[in-house]
Amino acid sequence: FEASACLHATKQEGVCGCRERTISHFETRHKTVSEGEAIRQHIYKSAVQMGCFIDVLVNDATDKREALQTCKELPVDVSHLEIAFGLVPDAATTCSQALPCSESWLSHEYGAKAWHNRAPAAACAACDTKVAGTPT
Repeated sequence: FEASACLHATKQEGVCGCRERTISHFETRHKTVSEGEAIRQHIYKSAVQMGCFIDVLVNDATDKREALQTCKELPVDVSHLEIAFGLVPDAATTCSQALPCSESWLSHEYGAKAWHNRAPAAACAACDTKVAGTPT
């Protein structure tokens, strides 16, 4: 039974390590893309304003000064350039668990059971190697 629990703890640690690396990658990408997003929005606003300035220059408007001022104050909608990243979902399982033969594990798996006093467990077989990041 303990060997199965050790295998489970090892696999669980692999899943948790993968999650941590994935979250780190997500946060790095989020930062990088957010910086690029602001730049793209600025470029888009500038391009729209430049189009307005060119229109003013090529048209036969009588008051170019007023038209140019309108271009400077032109509100530009950049909502289509906003990226919704969402949130990292909560972990489905806990990444911290007691290993076989630790006091808390023995208590939970054997000591707290109604049958334990009538049929105590044999000597516990601890995991061959410590699972990194898991309390003992």
